[in-house]
Amino acid sequence: MEKPKFVPAIPIFLKCSICFLIFVKPSRIDCGHTFCLDCINAWIKKKSPATCPICRELILKPSNDLIADHVINNWKVFCNVKGCDWTGKYEVYYQHTHNSNIRMQEIPKYPDINVTISNQIDKLISSNECIDNIIGEQIKKGMSYAFINELILTYQEKNSAKRSVELTLPIYKKKYKQ
Repeated sequence: MEKPKFVPAIPIFLKCSICFLIFVKPSRIDCGHTFCLDCINAWIKKKSPATCPICRELILKPSNDLIADHVINNWKVFCNVKGCDWTGKYEVYYQHTHNSNIRMQEIPKYPDINVTISNQIDKLISSNECIDNIIGEQIKKGMSYAFINELILTYQEKNSAKRSVELTLPIYKKKYKQ
């Protein structure tokens, strides 16, 4: 999936110092530093005693950073899909790309043109292979992020998965160095 274009660009203080991406579920720790919820929770599990990755102050319990979340979600973005002139808030960008017809234009065609994209995704998901392996193979094949996002969304719908797409795509991009 295409990433939105932030206008103006998101400043560094709205990015996680662990994953270097825009905060996903921003969480503030006792010293005042903010990180993605999953990033800081993973950090806490690795460290004993848990200390801040920046200032090394002891971490007692992360809490939601409502201000950072509000600022990010209300940031103005433009759709990066070719031919789309949509502009809006970041909080509705993924809904825009998921609900609009444009998202399918960015998905590559398969050699067998009789196979629809949804049939291909259903076929991949029903293969009983680990979803992580399926996604990894699709990334290695050079499939677009729109296709991979659609694969993840379909998998989540069919399996009631709780992992968020915004978090999952960056994880897979890093894992497969794309």
